Amino acid sequence: MIEGEKSREILTFIFMKVVIDMGSQSLRSFTFSSKKDFLEGKIRSEICPLAKDLEGGFLKESRKEEALILLEDFIKGFAAEDVHLYATSAIREAKDGQAFIDEIKERFKIQAKIISGEEEANLGYEGVKLLAGTSPFSLLDLGGGSTEIVTPHIKKSYPMGVVRYFEKIDLGEYYRNLPQIQGKLYAIGGSLSVFVSLSLGSRTYNRERIHGKTIKRSQIKEITNNLAKMSIEERKSHLGTFSKRVYTIIPAGIILDYLLEKLDQKELIYSDFTAIEGYALSRKLI
Repeated sequence: MIEGEKSREILTFIFMKVVIDMGSQSLRSFTFSSKKDFLEGKIRSEICPLAKDLEGGFLKESRKEEALILLEDFIKGFAAEDVHLYATSAIREAKDGQAFIDEIKERFKIQAKIISGEEEANLGYEGVKLLAGTSPFSLLDLGGGSTEIVTPHIKKSYPMGVVRYFEKIDLGEYYRNLPQIQGKLYAIGGSLSVFVSLSLGSRTYNRERIHGKTIKRSQIKEITNNLAKMSIEERKSHLGTFSKRVYTIIPAGIILDYLLEKLDQKELIYSDFTAIEGYALSRKLI
């Protein structure tokens, strides 16, 4: 590499921004230095179920430690002022959620905050606009600890997600007063990326292949039923690179089938643009 090329590479790295989504099931880091980077979606995702095994409403110490290790790896080499973290449902509802965010800010000297369910819904909607354009649309955001449903005029957050679901739960107790869907229904969330990938015969994540693709409720139901018939080991093997979702993919399918029935929708469009892009746009980081 000649000296001029090396200098340009260093400058690109210096101007890179990092947005971290600390969700209830996973941590995602989004790095970008240009509009091209931003639209290509250079996102790293790691399973880290902070909403699982809460102890008396407090985050489990082992889960917090796992998150801190991942965070350190995510931001390694970046200037602290260029790292922005937002936390959602698990941290929002944990009794020690704010204390954990304060610990993160103190340890890593980065910008970090807890966002409300309403803001989470807003950010997801703004992210999906990059795909949906200016036509009116609705959004279903299925996360680990919460679900957001957004229409052009209504934004709602429900305290149920794939990490919190268990077999005998009554979803009707959580999903009350669902809004009427307007326009096309888009959906975001890691579980959706798995269902769309599997519906296309793929067991690996490929953004170009799944972004903007339509999946029918009947396909989600069929995939869920097939996975439910498998042993845990068989399911892991079938999921391929998605195997870390072996315990949450069936709850995701059950919740999606329930919501699509109640919302009177036969299909949805998957968007790989999510709240993480919405957060970057709302903070004018790009």
